[in-house]
Amino acid sequence: MTSPIGLGPELESRKNKVTSWFPRAERFWQQFGTPGVAAAATKRWFALDLLKFLAVVLMVQGHLFTVVLDDAVRAEGWYTYHRYVHGFTAPIFFFTAGIAFGFTTLRRLEKHAVWNRVVAQRVRKYFVVIGIGYLLQLPQMSLWFAFYPRSLDEFQEITRSNALQCIGVTLILLQLAIPLARTRKRFVSLTWGALLLLSIAAPMVWRFPADVFFAAPIAAYINDSTGSIFPLFPWAGFIAAGVLAADWVTRDVDLPKNVGVRFAVVGLGILSLSWFLSDAGFNPFGEHNFWKTSPFFFGTRIGGVLLVFSAMCFLEPLGRTAGPAIRGMQIVGQETLVIYAAHLAILYGSPLWLGLKSVHSHDTGLWNASLYASLLLGSMTALAIVWHRLKVNHPVNFRWVIRGLWGGALYFLLLH
Repeated sequence: MTSPIGLGPELESRKNKVTSWFPRAERFWQQFGTPGVAAAATKRWFALDLLKFLAVVLMVQGHLFTVVLDDAVRAEGWYTYHRYVHGFTAPIFFFTAGIAFGFTTLRRLEKHAVWNRVVAQRVRKYFVVIGIGYLLQLPQMSLWFAFYPRSLDEFQEITRSNALQCIGVTLILLQLAIPLARTRKRFVSLTWGALLLLSIAAPMVWRFPADVFFAAPIAAYINDSTGSIFPLFPWAGFIAAGVLAADWVTRDVDLPKNVGVRFAVVGLGILSLSWFLSDAGFNPFGEHNFWKTSPFFFGTRIGGVLLVFSAMCFLEPLGRTAGPAIRGMQIVGQETLVIYAAHLAILYGSPLWLGLKSVHSHDTGLWNASLYASLLLGSMTALAIVWHRLKVNHPVNFRWVIRGLWGGALYFLLLH
């Protein structure tokens, strides 16, 4: 007999065996074993979730290696290539944030051009993202360090712009640009202008002494003068590129069938042009740090991201297959924020526990570090699945969990 959800005879037989062994497995199978159905119901783009899953793997593994790997191992030649590949993690996250914003905005731009409940919820979410970013930077998670820092360096470290702050502020600025643009064409033109400004002007902006002319919390978003890892120049450009990519593929009702080929051609073109101009010694930007602000290196990374994304698009049919592994990757791709915060707490500790950095700071060999990375990635996957299941199936309980987490955070912020 054919399954009502169209699993096929072989998979249907496997499901029947599982559900005969465990009475509650039927519900589990429906929730985690049919990603194609779930994706279709929510109209999610599987390639985008798969790209974010890849970014999570790179982030967790890369950060753990940075914390625990022995200095002698880090000095080996292969680690240089590891750092280069790991350097694509942030561009992927920023790019996918831009695509997600573009997908939810561009098709109904007029509804986001006026202040309403949807826009209010969206802006509130962005402020929460920014707040979590600052919370993770507070020493001992105590707000008193922000008001009474022990040194200027500590205050700059607390107020610097990291990944979450850069994403949140950029998305707020994009949202504010919508009422100014009013139409999709003008909004896309503004985004193109922002992309070119953020990427091309970065070498000049980073030479500007922002910390002299602005307070540290403001200067942190301009360049690295206060130690910011992800100021708006040039990092917000990856988010703008994601918005433009979303505009490109949402002009029709359905995704273009050749979307993977499109991204591959554009990505290869940008990559080739960036390499050619860089190797030719063309430099109208003056003295600058190539690895952080060069427009050619920006082009190299955005071209690489587009090529990887094109590969994910070719894997899109996997999203229509039934299997817990596929569904698990989708969930990990959807719950990147909780994974980001949780894995940093495990690596760097909290007021309640020591992090791996305190226990295994640069004293672990390659094989043990790889084992730790696998265990950490597995635990983050389990956390994402539980978090997602609670959010979707038990929204009332999920809200109480969120309130409890914020209550605990407020305790440490104000009383610790």
